[in-house]
Amino acid sequence: MKFNIGQANRLGNRKNNQDRFLTVEKNGSILLIMADGMGGEEGGELAAEILVNTLQSEFNHVAPHITAPKNFIEHSLRKAHLNIINKGQEHEPPITPATTAVVCLIQNGEAIWGHIGDSRLYLFRDGLPIFRTRDHSLVEALYQQGSISRAEQETHPQRNQLTQCVGSMFREPDLELGKATMLKEGDTLLLCSDGLWSAIEDAQIGFTLTTENMENAAQYLAEQAEKNSYPNSDNISVLLFQLTHLEETDLQQQEEKKSAKNKTGENSETLRTAIEQIENIFKQYQGELHLGTEGELPNQQDTLANNNDNTTPDKKVLAIKPSVGKEPLINEEPSSTPGDSEVSTTEQTGTNNNNAGLDYLRNALTQVNKTLKDYKKDKS
Repeated sequence: MKFNIGQANRLGNRKNNQDRFLTVEKNGSILLIMADGMGGEEGGELAAEILVNTLQSEFNHVAPHITAPKNFIEHSLRKAHLNIINKGQEHEPPITPATTAVVCLIQNGEAIWGHIGDSRLYLFRDGLPIFRTRDHSLVEALYQQGSISRAEQETHPQRNQLTQCVGSMFREPDLELGKATMLKEGDTLLLCSDGLWSAIEDAQIGFTLTTENMENAAQYLAEQAEKNSYPNSDNISVLLFQLTHLEETDLQQQEEKKSAKNKTGENSETLRTAIEQIENIFKQYQGELHLGTEGELPNQQDTLANNNDNTTPDKKVLAIKPSVGKEPLINEEPSSTPGDSEVSTTEQTGTNNNNAGLDYLRNALTQVNKTLKDYKKDKS
């Protein structure tokens, strides 16, 4: 796998630079990291620095090839979250540093990413943005609900408020993970802070990527974003990765993964068929098996486990990405939802017809069990 890297950073009209980013390469694997600190001068810089250092350390201590990329990204970001919290508590007086995060791991031409906050990852192909991460922000949530338009997002008075961040609170953030994506030669990944994407159109970014090499493109985009947002420009960070060549081993591994996905699809179809068989048997024999209209066993409410104290807190956190010196977070009160109930069953007896139905049901369950085992084997 051969690639080109471009990167750029601008201070903008800020006293301090709270953006941090890094590219780490090891044994053919590439890790891209972008962090935009928040929570005041000291807190923002500290959080972004800790996040980048934590991700780099975790990457350097794993095996040459990361066999579970999603687990690696999730574990590393949660560790960074705890490290930021602990460092803030050690400070005199204690502070609540926080940061956004975008992390992308690339192995054998396959990319997988995770993000928290409003720093973004884009995938450009032939100059077109075929994917970008969705911001964890209040205005993005309002847009998804249909309450505001895209144009209204740009001027909304609460456009700087985030709903997720790394650090600040003991409650872990909700990490969003992307699907593993096989890159094509010429594909370009862009990681950037909001100082870039809020000041320059996607179309201009795409055009620049097709006319400049990665280093020149990064410098040009950062410079244009700074000019466009003057005199209120934020810190601007740009990190570009362009795949230029896939080696034969990379292509072989991609074909193997495609084949495994196709096989998984076949197993999924077999599983669906088996489930349909079970549903048909329940309908056919529900009278003889003494089942209710929905296939329920009698006296079900008498066997419900007592889980009245089991509640699930709402993990949503509203965070503000403020100007320097302001408090970074506003907390929402968690809401509670009833816990899931456990249902125990009682032994059922029946006639010869019941036994026939049960035998058929047993065969279908055996098929489901076999398919699940094959599915798990393929996934591993």
